[in-house]
Amino acid sequence: MNAILEQINSAGLKFVELALPMFVQSVVLIVILLLADFVLRKKVRAVFRYWIWLLVLVKLVLPTSLSSPLSLGYFFGDRLTYVDRPETPVEPQASFIESPSADVPPFIDLSDIEADRFTPAAPPIISKAEPAATSSADTLAISVTPLSWQGAVFLAWLTVVITMILLLLQRAIFVRGLVAQAKEANGFLADTLESCSSSMSVKRKLGLKISANTTSPAVCGLFNPVILVPQNLASSLTADQLKAVLLHELAHIRRGDLFVNLAQTVLQIVYFYNPLLWLANCIIRRIREQAVDEMVLVAMGEKAQQYPQTLVSVAKLAFNRPVLSLRLIGVVESKSALSGRIKHILNRPMPKKAKLGIIGLAVVIIIGAILLPMANSMSGPPGLVIKGIVKDAQTGEPIAGARVFDDGYGPEPVWEQIRPDVRCQWGAITNEAGRYSFLTWPEHHSIKIETPGYTPQRRSLYSGHFVFNKQDQEIFDFTLEPEEVSDSSEFKKTLPNGVTVELIGVCVHPSEGKQWWQPDGTWLQLAPYDKIGGKVYTSEKRQAYEFAVRLHNLPSDPISTIIKTESGGSTTGGSSPPSKNGKYLKDFRWLATKFSSAQRGCTVKCGVAAGLWETIAESAGKSHSSQGTSLGGVTFAKANQDANGGVSITVTDDILVRPHRIVVITQKGQLVKAYRQEGGSVGKARQTTANFKNLSLSRVKNFQFQTRPYDWVTFKNVSLKPNFKTDVQIGPGNTDPAFPM
Repeated sequence: MNAILEQINSAGLKFVELALPMFVQSVVLIVILLLADFVLRKKVRAVFRYWIWLLVLVKLVLPTSLSSPLSLGYFFGDRLTYVDRPETPVEPQASFIESPSADVPPFIDLSDIEADRFTPAAPPIISKAEPAATSSADTLAISVTPLSWQGAVFLAWLTVVITMILLLLQRAIFVRGLVAQAKEANGFLADTLESCSSSMSVKRKLGLKISANTTSPAVCGLFNPVILVPQNLASSLTADQLKAVLLHELAHIRRGDLFVNLAQTVLQIVYFYNPLLWLANCIIRRIREQAVDEMVLVAMGEKAQQYPQTLVSVAKLAFNRPVLSLRLIGVVESKSALSGRIKHILNRPMPKKAKLGIIGLAVVIIIGAILLPMANSMSGPPGLVIKGIVKDAQTGEPIAGARVFDDGYGPEPVWEQIRPDVRCQWGAITNEAGRYSFLTWPEHHSIKIETPGYTPQRRSLYSGHFVFNKQDQEIFDFTLEPEEVSDSSEFKKTLPNGVTVELIGVCVHPSEGKQWWQPDGTWLQLAPYDKIGGKVYTSEKRQAYEFAVRLHNLPSDPISTIIKTESGGSTTGGSSPPSKNGKYLKDFRWLATKFSSAQRGCTVKCGVAAGLWETIAESAGKSHSSQGTSLGGVTFAKANQDANGGVSITVTDDILVRPHRIVVITQKGQLVKAYRQEGGSVGKARQTTANFKNLSLSRVKNFQFQTRPYDWVTFKNVSLKPNFKTDVQIGPGNTDPAFPM
């Protein structure tokens, strides 16, 4: 139950962080458009006003962090990002960097910092002493996670959204039934539709049906549009009036109003809590009908004078049979809307064209560039200081080596270039006293902390810690809970990088349907997995075995693993996860290897590379270059700009004892990871090609070849026979650069 409540609270926090700035920014935009529309509605055509109002829908799908030097957010973005929530101010605490000095500047360009490895602190050893006796009531009070106000808001929002989606589906099914019940139109109506389609330049295949259950002409269907004409209207209107009705529906189809109407409906459901959005959607629908009327008037030409009377005639037939509105796109939707449309036609000169035009489109784009980006400008150095202390929740001791970073919209920190006690951008690593400090932008309001052996935490400036002030700093103190590692097995060891390696058991290969045993030879009740992705073949003199390993306290970054034995026979696996019930077990690894059939025990070594990446060679990528390192040689080929707007580079090395990656450092000091890295090795040479998306060579400062070492654990005297009891010895294994058994 606690896990569910924690997930709800986390989702609620993210929802509030997104919903609050979007609410503020969309309200500001709608108010501005209301004022502009009041000034322009009698001076410009409806099609121009319609496109301007569509900016509201565009705004609702853009990130609130969007910024532009041309926008209003350049000057007022800080007021549209934060929400002043007066609460008890947090008492300022001393930062480990109190004031600038000649030796340690408050901001250091990341490109000038030398890479410095920092090994995260291993999780603390938790005492196994018996806890003090507590009552069941106290235990319950401690264990139950309360529902936060953000979680309650999220649940309420989700309930309303699901309800509205169900109503939308019900209406869609009802409309589909109306279409199915209607009869196909033929003869005169079909010929008229063909003629109108030609004059409107609509080449799509359309359906035309006569319905006894609708009161007003309407069009429905996104990909296969069908025009519904009421039965009483088809027999009551003249040929010219029917033509005007069909031209109106064809105009909706040609303009793509069906898709826009769907987007309005979906966004209205998601942002139902914004009352001004309901008003904006109403205005969009009314102006859309006026814009369609303009298109119909242009298409009718000399007979355009008859169009207002046609609207009146259709309205009389529709309003004489009141039914529940279907909210389809049709000729008549309400009496007030119809009155406004007729006044618009009679009080304005006859339009000469119905399209927006190049000039009008350019004006709309300029207005959008000014109004839509509402985040503060990101020019110049960031000015908001995030700092605090990180401690162990159980011991109260400071935690060194924890990563605290901006988890909102900022780039990933270049951890290899961040050192404790030096203030950088976007993130920091805690020092020996558990203190950290870094610079970010005010709109980047999500702060996350993670370190091996502890449960990650995420905070927000909207979660009760933000007080609107002029000090340009916020204090976030964290107390981290150690992750629980099961004590059900004694065959495990925590490595210096914080990952705990547990040797779960051994089984005859292939293991499907067979009984497993523990490393000391005692039976294992449950199989750790049910499927692997490889196989080794045995003979009479050699027997294959599987070894199952589980990894605890895994970091969020991908890691590299190796499992080896002293066997000289064929092996497979060692780095890939097995699966159970069709799902990969990301924290498990397996190895299948051969031994002599007479052998009763073996040694298993597990290596895990989960520390910080270390840059050992780099190149600007402008030409072929080779570098020698203490670990081996690295050769960079010339980088290439591909046709898809990406960059690729090939690197050859002979450092096969370590995992590696190739990254880009941009001219602004940001680290970019490769979206695809592939290659292979022959003998002692390895060749790797790294590909980077949406990156130009002009943005690249250099390419870096990075490695990180394996930390090893050794399990000696592992039993190869069930019920053959052994005394398993667990200790450290060999580290770089080789793996001798």
